[in-house]
Amino acid sequence: MTAFRLGHVAVRNLTRRPFRTGVLLFSTALLTCAVLFVLSFGKRLDTKITNVYDRLGGDLIIVPAGARGAAEEFLLENRLKTFYMDARVLEKVKSYPEVARLTHQTYLTTIPGACCGVFDAQVIAFEPRTDFIVKPWLERVIRRDLGRGEVILGSAVQEFLDELRVEEAFLFGKSFQIAGVLEKSGTSLDQAIFIREDDLYDLVREDRVPGDVRENRVSIAFVQLKRGYDAEEVSRRMEAELLEVDVIPRGRLGGVVYAALVDVRRILLFLVVVAATLSVLLSWAVFAVIAGERKRETGVLRALGATAREALQLFLLEAGLTGILGSLIGMLVGAYLHVALPRRFALLADSPPLGVPATLLVVAASFAAGVATCLLGALLPARAIVKGEPLASLRDA
Repeated sequence: MTAFRLGHVAVRNLTRRPFRTGVLLFSTALLTCAVLFVLSFGKRLDTKITNVYDRLGGDLIIVPAGARGAAEEFLLENRLKTFYMDARVLEKVKSYPEVARLTHQTYLTTIPGACCGVFDAQVIAFEPRTDFIVKPWLERVIRRDLGRGEVILGSAVQEFLDELRVEEAFLFGKSFQIAGVLEKSGTSLDQAIFIREDDLYDLVREDRVPGDVRENRVSIAFVQLKRGYDAEEVSRRMEAELLEVDVIPRGRLGGVVYAALVDVRRILLFLVVVAATLSVLLSWAVFAVIAGERKRETGVLRALGATAREALQLFLLEAGLTGILGSLIGMLVGAYLHVALPRRFALLADSPPLGVPATLLVVAASFAAGVATCLLGALLPARAIVKGEPLASLRDA
């Protein structure tokens, strides 16, 4: 029997019982959709965390005591935060022999509706003389240092200003020239405006910023350690000796948030395993019923010269076609959820799309899961009806 003929018979068999076929399609589509969403959720989460780590650039992050949660909410969850510590603590940090480089930043937020209607954005003031966080981006964006009276915008801020057709940034009632725009990273830094620390101090002296922002206060410091030192060990010692700060190894940033999301991923994975098991059992039950109905048909095919292998191929072809069609439906729904649902997660909001290799891997895995469940469910019933003798099948049908 030719492959074309087998395909024609398989399609006809599936369309004879549309409700039963529809149940199998729904089960397969649901499983495929769940696999695609869970895998893409995990990949996007990993990409988001990696982007944050790459953009920070230091081995240790130092924030005021008690401000660790606020720092993580800003860096990981796109929430605007301000917190301050006495800049004199940085001299104590510099005195540690393990420290190779140290730089700091100061955070403040814009006043929504002021002047040209700039929306809430995090303003980050940095010190060009010591900076090793922002400068690598500047080299890619404007290929020079940031000048006085200039700002670098995150991609989300630029998009907002483009809608207003504004070519200058107005911060606290003062105009700044836009020197460049950072590429989209899917992190909170997309909503940031970077200025020089000298410009921030000008705003402070002109009494344009909130009173809790002063020249002797900073928000966060980044430390690069000398080669050979362990970040975990140094951070524990610093935190024990410097009671006014929290010291976070870069790899530990967002540890609580990330651990919670890992648990969420485990729960979702468990639910996917349960869904896959139920899908296999449902497929087995449906194809067991079909196998019972097909004994006579199989016996006729065998009596007319069809081999046991061809009869098995016909049965599995029906399962394969069901799995393929159901998987395609599930992938379409899963793709929609992949785009729509992450917007409801603060941590994944505005996260960059998956790259081509990761997307192909997620698609292939979800598609394979859908097809495999149908084939596994159909395999045992199929073998049961083709292993007997043709005449016995006709007599028992």
